[in-house]
Amino acid sequence: MSETKIIATVKEYERDKIYRLNRRLDGLYELLETIDNTKINFENPEKMREYVKEDIVDCKNRIQKWWNIIGEKYNLPEGENFSVIFASGDIVES
Repeated sequence: MSETKIIATVKEYERDKIYRLNRRLDGLYELLETIDNTKINFENPEKMREYVKEDIVDCKNRIQKWWNIIGEKYNLPEGENFSVIFASGDIVES
């Protein structure tokens, strides 16, 4: 079993922001799945699907912006993949 290397620990408000963005992204994917796999008769499913996909792109951009800011603030090495442990706010290599 390998140990997880903690690279940095973000502040609580930073952790909360990325947590909310990730929850939103998960919710948008679930909504997209619901639109495509439900017996609910949406008035205009194509338009709704389009809006949800646009929101997914926006949310991913906001997540990337968060990582750019955090990477600079905490001097994270470029070219590495990181993730946040939401319970602690620790950034670890993924």
